[in-house]
Amino acid sequence: PGILRNTDYLNPGPAKLPAATLDKDIKIFKEGGVLPELWHWLYFLPVDRQSDLSADGHPIKGHFLPPVDAGLLRKKL
Repeated sequence: PGILRNTDYLNPGPAKLPAATLDKDIKIFKEGGVLPELWHWLYFLPVDRQSDLSADGHPIKGHFLPPVDAGLLRKKL
């Protein structure tokens, strides 16, 4: 797998939700504004059909870790 690149319009709406929950001033979130650290996680969310997900909830084909044998992990612990 190569580098993943994605673009998205960063509507301030999603950032206002946790801001209100954390009692922050939601007026600071405007188009072109700066998000607090890690708040970019509210954006660039994947959209996968249920039938395309593995048992662990990650896409069957994608840029995630390969399947790990749980038995092998238990032996090492």
